[in-house]
Amino acid sequence: MYESRRLPDPAVRPLLPCLLALWLLPSPARAEGPGELARILRVIDGDTVVTADGRRVRYLGIDAPEVHHPRRPPGCLGAEAAALNRRLVEGRAVRLERDLRDVDRYGRLLRYVHLLDEAGRPSLFVNGQLVRLGLARALLYRGDVKERASILAAEAEAKRHQRGIWGAACGKGSLSGARAGTPSRRASAPGARPGPA
Repeated sequence: MYESRRLPDPAVRPLLPCLLALWLLPSPARAEGPGELARILRVIDGDTVVTADGRRVRYLGIDAPEVHHPRRPPGCLGAEAAALNRRLVEGRAVRLERDLRDVDRYGRLLRYVHLLDEAGRPSLFVNGQLVRLGLARALLYRGDVKERASILAAEAEAKRHQRGIWGAACGKGSLSGARAGTPSRRASAPGARPGPA
């Protein structure tokens, strides 16, 4: 039997072409690949940021030297890693891409971070750049698969050229303690709570 379809309300009909066009256009988040767009409000250290909407994001697949740990001394080149991260992403638009793991035990989002160019396209893989420059090391878990190869290649390059933490000044790969030849400082303060930045 024939079913009749109801036409939209007469007040909505003039909007149908616009709604159809909007539906067919790719959204900015879908236009250039997976992930979500965000603006970075603040950099906490070399591998942790806060988005404009208040979410803490831990860079997936890498580990930068500590800067603010309450029970450990600042890591070798930790301040430099934080400074570069700040120059790269603070106040800028990025694409946050998740892998199999979504959050860590501290409730931070785990994401690969891609800096966007003026057209909204990914222009720099921030996690990989920090590793390539020797300001972070690869820290991959079983579920971290999307960028595994590029992070490992970046680390191999940094080691080969003895950049950053892989150089003599940091004991070739150590993320803890101060630079060689300088005394370690404790980062604990009265009332400091344990846990990451």
